[in-house]
Amino acid sequence: DSNETMQALLSHIVELRDELKSINSALTFWLVPFCIRPIPGTPRAAALQRAGLVRFSDPALSGAYWTATCDTHHMSYEKVSEWQQKLLQEVSQAEPAWQI
Repeated sequence: DSNETMQALLSHIVELRDELKSINSALTFWLVPFCIRPIPGTPRAAALQRAGLVRFSDPALSGAYWTATCDTHHMSYEKVSEWQQKLLQEVSQAEPAWQI
């Protein structure tokens, strides 16, 4: 949950993608970086909120599963969102068929 671990994740995903593409060059590789999204009022949501990892009080954060609604111990939700975008841009090779 830090810039260093996210960079390591990115490197490993790129390595995996490249290895899979070497086996099957026709492979279309993309990833979907979902966020923690507990249901408000549940024990899991309360525990994450007590830990300071989820903000339910900010109505701007009520988006879909793509929307970063959580902090980590080392990054704000804004930084998490930036990493989501970076992962999508650097790893995914094509738009999923359902978005075309």
